[in-house]
This record gives sequence, structure tokens and C-alpha cells, in this order.
Amino acid sequence: MVKVAIVQSAFIPWLGYFNMIDEVDVFVYLDDAQFTVRDWRNRNRIRTREGWVWLTVPVRMRKPYFEYRICEVEIDYSHRWMDKHLRTIEYSYKRSPFFQEVFQMVEAVYLKKPRYLVELNYAFIDSICDYMGLRRKRVLYSQNMGIPAHLKKTDKLLYILEQLGEVNVYLSGPKAQAYLEVEKLHGAGIKVEWHEYEHPYYGQNRWGTRFFITHLSVLDLLFNHGRESLEIIKWKRIFRKPDNVIMVSADEYGRIHSGGGRI
Repeated sequence: MVKVAIVQSAFIPWLGYFNMIDEVDVFVYLDDAQFTVRDWRNRNRIRTREGWVWLTVPVRMRKPYFEYRICEVEIDYSHRWMDKHLRTIEYSYKRSPFFQEVFQMVEAVYLKKPRYLVELNYAFIDSICDYMGLRRKRVLYSQNMGIPAHLKKTDKLLYILEQLGEVNVYLSGPKAQAYLEVEKLHGAGIKVEWHEYEHPYYGQNRWGTRFFITHLSVLDLLFNHGRESLEIIKWKRIFRKPDNVIMVSADEYGRIHSGGGRI
């Protein structure tokens, strides 16, 4: 059986992203899709004493954002945003168990200063996979696959899957249920599975509160658990949540506590 996921790159993604990489035989970055603003392409969240904060990579736009493909977006280095990111990460995690080794990895990726946003995203994902010991079987990039420009959504995904040959299962994020034409994939002999990932509990620094915040960048897990993070992502290492701890998503926590800022 050959299982494939086709996903846009993201900036230091959450745990579920890496679980999806682990579950498939072929992982395709869909980076010839249209760029979207205020999205996961160039930002993600980490935990702080105040709740959580956005880490946002500024990008250069010479024309309206919707005229760019994700792979065409350049990073804006006109101000020292990387220094702010690193200071915020250090402030938030300097007392965490695996700070030194994870911070060293993170800093090394930033210092590469790639021109394009996708290059930064790929570098972070690759470095994190290597650090955790997550073996990627096969990684491809849609921008290199000669996809006809007129193809959209399901037809585009189906074109990619047919180019790969002998694909049995397409693993999709659950939000795609709103638009994915499943019958077209079934007609091509491809089963569709939905990646419904349950967020695990782990030893997060809660800064003296009862709240465990979910759906942060994987950095939060790495700083707290180091190289055993993959076992937690795969639910092979399970921690019991104390009865007095409340698990809440970052979105919900932000609505309740106004705990989301931006760096």
C-alpha cells in the first residue's frame, strides 16, 4: 500500500504536521498553490509566561499577495526580526530541559537566511525531523511536477497522485472535507483517509497556571522533551494529564485570556 499526503509547507509546524509526515510513504509539499496572508505559511505560536505569542516571518510583496504562489514569496530582511524571534524563544524556554540543544538547532536554521519563505520552512522541517529521528520515506515538491496551471483543488491533487503511480491511499487534513471531491479519487482507485489527529498531553511549562495549551508550534514539545518528542507525537510515549489541568487550544485560550501577541 502506498499512502500519500499533499500539504502546503508551514513555518515550524504543530505536532499533527509531523505525525502526518510519519504516517505516509510520500509527502508532497503543495507550494505552487496561492499564497495566503495571516496563515501558517509564515507564522506560528509558542508558549510564553503571558500565554502564547505569534512568531511571524515578514515577507516582501511587490504586488497583491494573491498573485504570488507560495514558492515565489521572498523573506523581508530589512529589519532584525530574527533577533526578536530568538530573544522571544530564549525568554520563553531558557529554563526548559532541552533548551541548549534545541535552541542551537533553531538558531542554525535562522542563520542560513534563505531568500524564499519555503526554503526557511523546509529547513526547519528537515532539521526537526532529523533531530527527532523521523525518517521521511520520500519527499516531493509540487512546483517541480509540471502541473497544468488551469487545474484547481481536487483535479490538481488527482494529477499529482496519478503522476506518482500506484497510489492506494490519500491522507488529507480534515478541513479539506469542505471542498475535496472524494468521488473523483475513488474513481481513480484511491481511498481517502482523514487525518484526525488528537493532541497529546506532555510536560509543558504552564507558568504556574492550570492550562495546558494545545496547537502550538512543535518547538514547545521539543524544548520540553527533546529527542523523545517523536514518541509523544506518535502516541507511543503517553503522559497522564493531572486532574486539575485544563487542556485548551491556543485559539480558545486567546479568546478567553487575550493571551495572543505577535513578535
